[in-house]
Amino acid sequence: VVDRKAKKVFDSCSLIFKHDMQTALYLLPHIFTFVLKEGSDTVIEEAKKEILAVISHCVSQASNDQRVLFCQTIFSTLDHVIHWVRNKDIVLSEKKRGGGDSVLARQLSRVKSFVQSLPKNELSLAAFHCRAYARSLLWLEEYIRQNPDSLQKNIASLQNLYASMDEPDGVTGAAAIRIEEPSLQEQILQYESTGNVLDAAACYQKSIERHPNKLADRVGYLKCLMASGQLSAALVYVNNLENEKSEWMSCLNSVRVEASWRLSQWGELEHYLSYEPPFNNNWNIGIGRLLLAVKKQDTSIFQSQLEKIYTNQMYPLSAASMDRESYTRAYEYIVRLHMLKELEQGVKKLNLFDGCEVDTDSKKELVTLWNERFQFIQTSFRTMEPILNLRRVILGLSSRMSHEVGDCWLQSAKVARRAGQLQIAHTALLNAGDYELPELCIEKAKYIREQSDHLQALVSLQKAINVWSVGSGVNVEAHAKGLLLLARWMEGTARYDTQTVLKQYKNVISHQPDFEDGHFYLAKYYDRLMAFLAGDRPSKLGYLLS
Repeated sequence: VVDRKAKKVFDSCSLIFKHDMQTALYLLPHIFTFVLKEGSDTVIEEAKKEILAVISHCVSQASNDQRVLFCQTIFSTLDHVIHWVRNKDIVLSEKKRGGGDSVLARQLSRVKSFVQSLPKNELSLAAFHCRAYARSLLWLEEYIRQNPDSLQKNIASLQNLYASMDEPDGVTGAAAIRIEEPSLQEQILQYESTGNVLDAAACYQKSIERHPNKLADRVGYLKCLMASGQLSAALVYVNNLENEKSEWMSCLNSVRVEASWRLSQWGELEHYLSYEPPFNNNWNIGIGRLLLAVKKQDTSIFQSQLEKIYTNQMYPLSAASMDRESYTRAYEYIVRLHMLKELEQGVKKLNLFDGCEVDTDSKKELVTLWNERFQFIQTSFRTMEPILNLRRVILGLSSRMSHEVGDCWLQSAKVARRAGQLQIAHTALLNAGDYELPELCIEKAKYIREQSDHLQALVSLQKAINVWSVGSGVNVEAHAKGLLLLARWMEGTARYDTQTVLKQYKNVISHQPDFEDGHFYLAKYYDRLMAFLAGDRPSKLGYLLS
């Protein structure tokens, strides 16, 4: 640093750098910017080599929490430099009107040339490995703008990024600009991002036939089985592989652990966990150990394992907090903390360590609490489904919560249907069918309609409502919602005359007079009828309104 005032400040602070990391991290971007403005070409070149060495190290090896922090420090520093360039560009443009500033222009030119010399494709890859997907996309797009001929080569990278960001439209859009036919792996990526996990599984099977020794394809195929709810099939598949490829079990055993706790197969879970070392920080293995401790009513192991998992989530959260897109990057780990908290709440409210029967008040309190928490979750299938999976297992540990388990399956079906994941929604509906849920028929009808079979959906809903009665267990609000849905679907077809549709809307009001939606949609229907009949057949208005 050449500037005397800046050098004096930095030298004064240098003594505490080894003892106060936050101060060092705060000053590093400012020091680096001064070096780029005033340092020699040799020093700047050395700084560039150091940056490239850090990001290459992150890309070439499996990224652990420490390497992510290293890369995030680089990203934060570059953010500061780019922000400085933008600000000084504005300042210089204003000063040009008064004659300019040659010193600032020279400094700006040096910093700009350094930023432009950085390989954006390597920065994008490093950011991807650190799960900074928005940053990775930003740099990849900049690289493609600078090198237009590289667009087709980077289509797969774009699709990977959009899939990681849970943006299926982006994956489809990137596929649309591809000139060549997509490879098998690119088809898999597109199927997975749009929720067609069974199609993706078929492609994985084809790829496994071609490359039987490729572990990544086996892992992908197992993920498809798990996502589609075929947990038993995933268990059998991994157990069969154990005899053929025992060296793969260090990577595949976590699948068996997850499938076991989701199926509540506690004996198998304990067996599979025995293969794992105590220091394994895998999320699903940690959850498996927690649930097994609850099942065994071992409070000490539960508390120690819970503290360990909480600590493990803090490292990526610390790295994410250094980034401007911190909330997006950290959200996955925030959701995990949410799940751990619900596990604690479930254990406490359901008396799982005491072995006592849960009372009605605690049961209602837990359900209300979880429903309120669910309202604040990001409305994404990728976010909601793991929470519902864990809730089902927690509730299943109590003998008096079977109805609530069925409600969780119904919620999963609804979330999957709204996300367009129809194959997963169908699996959830099949599981929900094991419980006597009167509201299941409404969700089934909506699922059928989502498949564009509107007539069959209407018939299915009509049959269900016809068999409903006061003693069928359907609450009044759910019954009213079913009647209103039927009226709206009847209106949308050409099979029913105006009087029949009006009668159905009025039936909603007569069944539940305080149901606001019923009054609202009836008024809307009247409004459409009046607009339609006022010009051609005004004489019929009185007849319809009577």
